Amino acid sequence: MRKNILLTNDDGIESSYTSLLSKYLKLYYNVFEFIPQKNKSGLSGSLSEGQIRIDEISRDKYTLSGTPVECVIFGMKLMRQKFAIIPEIIISGPNNGLNYGKTSFYSGTFMAANEGFQSSVNSISISLEGSFSAQFFMWLSGLIFEIENKGEVAGLLNININMADNNDSSISVIKEEEIIEHDFSLFEFREIDSQFKFFKKRIDNSDKASFISISYYFDSNAENKEKILINLVKNYVRRNKFDFS
Repeated sequence: MRKNILLTNDDGIESSYTSLLSKYLKLYYNVFEFIPQKNKSGLSGSLSEGQIRIDEISRDKYTLSGTPVECVIFGMKLMRQKFAIIPEIIISGPNNGLNYGKTSFYSGTFMAANEGFQSSVNSISISLEGSFSAQFFMWLSGLIFEIENKGEVAGLLNININMADNNDSSISVIKEEEIIEHDFSLFEFREIDSQFKFFKKRIDNSDKASFISISYYFDSNAENKEKILINLVKNYVRRNKFDFS
């Protein structure tokens, strides 16, 4: 029997990344989409004031006027009430732009996955940097199935994939801690026309080597689990060649 996935994002209904991932995940799973009606990036775990509007696009696809976290909250409620099912996995993303380290907690993508985890559902946050073909999302869906099928989606898993712009087709599989810049700030403070203003910065790894980073959050056994998962992902990459250049 196919497992049920709740899929959301923080980039909104126009995200081609989420549409493509949904298309190929359906080769393996029943996918129910609960997507913000518009871009809700950077809202972290925030909630809306007032009522949340839910529009049914199809039996398994809905848009919400609320935040990414609310897409998970109301998506789980609707799946339970309308279909008498609970998602086995919640996937948030893929986000357009990386989310790692302390910056993850500003992200609607990561915090939507965290909402699933806090509701006792195994959850994955996925973020991408670079240019990706449609075929990449078939490859990514296969990777997700491989991870889940081996029982390694256990808790809250954060995955970042950086495709470097340096004509190098190789890709490293690493722990998230290997790319964290500990002095990194998501915001910068500038003086413009005698006024000080805050600006949100984008994490740009285009000059770095291509990589897949993984991390389990809020898990006392994260180190051992990450070692197992890194080997699993490396084996998948070797068996399923993809040109990352």
